[in-house]
Amino acid sequence: MFSLYILILISLLVAAGAFGLYIWAVKTGQFEDLEETKYQVFDEDDEVPPGSHHGTKTK
Repeated sequence: MFSLYILILISLLVAAGAFGLYIWAVKTGQFEDLEETKYQVFDEDDEVPPGSHHGTKTK
């Protein structure tokens, strides 16, 4: 019977941890604008990062 109490306690702790992670994700904006990320592939980057040699020919 004692092991049943331990298992219930462990399951409640895991559930509280999962709920805490969910609250953290909502507060930090993890669920904001879920549609934009799949369209970021199609965004064209006209800027060349400094230090890159994109588009230059080497001898």
